[in-house]
Amino acid sequence: MRLVLFDVGHVIIRADQQITIGRIQELGVASERAARCFENGRYKDFDRGKISEVGYYEYLRDEVFAGHDNPSLTYENVEDAYGRHLIGVDPTVRDVLESIRHPIAFATNVTPWQTRREQRLIDLTRYGPVIRSHEIGLGKQDLGAFPVILQRLDVVAENVIFIDDLPENVSAAATLGIETILFRDAAQLIADLRSLNVL
Repeated sequence: MRLVLFDVGHVIIRADQQITIGRIQELGVASERAARCFENGRYKDFDRGKISEVGYYEYLRDEVFAGHDNPSLTYENVEDAYGRHLIGVDPTVRDVLESIRHPIAFATNVTPWQTRREQRLIDLTRYGPVIRSHEIGLGKQDLGAFPVILQRLDVVAENVIFIDDLPENVSAAATLGIETILFRDAAQLIADLRSLNVL
């Protein structure tokens, strides 16, 4: 049996970062600073577990948003704003999870804040184990990430089909001999999985 390894954001859970950016602006942050929500000097550290949740919040508030004196930029409001970009589960992809006749697992580049939001939207552990970047200290595109993922899942590369929406993550997996699907939409995913006889 082959293992089907899914990305989460933009594959299973629909996402739109502009929602978070808009919410940060509503909290009184200038648009050019709010636009740096996901593109700043510490975001990758946060989704790799290299900075604490409070440490990242303080970095955002004081350096990115320049809002140390803004009473609206509480920890709770900033975490809530970050979670809002995860909109909801794609119902067609959820049906795919229910229909696959092979073992399933998940590998996701995700922060602790996003993890809490994800867990409110869907219980991925119903389907299989979840490997999160902030727990293993590596993003999927990082050198060495997929060997760690394969080890944690106790599988060999040749027995894995990996699905992700980002070409750099698909490329990182393919270098190890993992079969890959670059996700574009649910219909394409279904067609590709059927062609591989796993659906």
